Amino acid sequence: MARKNKAVEPPKQSGESGSGRWMLTYLDMVTLLFGVFVILYAMSQVDQKKMQAVAESIRMGFQGGRTMDEGMLSGGRTILEDLFPEGVRARHVKERITGLFRQEILTKLIKVTEDERGIVVSLIGMDNFKPGSAELTDETQELLEKMSLLLSEVQYPVRIEGHTDDEVQDNNATAISASDWELGAKRSVNVILFLETRDVDPHKLSAVSFGSTRPVDRDGTPESHALNRRIDIIIVTGEKMRMKN
Repeated sequence: MARKNKAVEPPKQSGESGSGRWMLTYLDMVTLLFGVFVILYAMSQVDQKKMQAVAESIRMGFQGGRTMDEGMLSGGRTILEDLFPEGVRARHVKERITGLFRQEILTKLIKVTEDERGIVVSLIGMDNFKPGSAELTDETQELLEKMSLLLSEVQYPVRIEGHTDDEVQDNNATAISASDWELGAKRSVNVILFLETRDVDPHKLSAVSFGSTRPVDRDGTPESHALNRRIDIIIVTGEKMRMKN
């Protein structure tokens, strides 16, 4: 009897290449690439105001918000702020200031901080203003001379805030016969007038007086009184310059 030939079975393929599972990996990769491009497109259409609000919320959420000075935010900026050119420019301005006044910061003639208003440059030296006087001393003019080089270049509004001390000598000086508010205003205005002579665009400048309502030191020492008789130069990084007509 003739033997029946069995059908020859095709050889089994090794691995899973014949099952089509490689398609799953491929499709996962395509999906991830699609998601990346969607995110990149969304970032190119970002609303700057909304993103700043998100960045501020994240900063406060991580307890980075307040320091011992009321109303002040900590110096750290969020990563989200640095993703945008505006945040990079603001940080660059602060770095330039600290580099320009490195020696004055070490000798405590100037203090550079950052809060919700922007970059704050405080003139806190003993000889910035004499008690009861709004006249700029030679020391103050030297500091403003250096500061004018930077202020003439920045594209942010600049607010000059004048402060007085609650010391009797400062409030009731016979040479000026002015109230706290008037004395603080005269100090800030005199700074603006000086900056104008150094080619700082007056359209970016504004003057504010806080009188003696915002002292930073109440120790009663000569140093603390001089600290309160200060000028704060605020580079308002949260606002853009309005174009002149």
